[in-house]
Amino acid sequence: GHGTRLYDAVFALFLHRLRLRAPVAAALDGAPRDQAIAELLKWPQGRVASALTPPPPHDSSALRERIRLLLQMRSLL
Repeated sequence: GHGTRLYDAVFALFLHRLRLRAPVAAALDGAPRDQAIAELLKWPQGRVASALTPPPPHDSSALRERIRLLLQMRSLL
């Protein structure tokens, strides 16, 4: 039941690193932000968008995958 809070915490860690390393990308929102991050990481935009979208409630595999992607993206910044 704490999946949403865990995702939110990892997402906040990613956003903090993004603000430090790529403030212009961090200032954007929605699809433009996804595109800027994708270009920065050299990842497909869909993969970035997936990581930045909260998982459905009670979907533990989606939660694990999104957290894994966020941590991977954070380490690449």
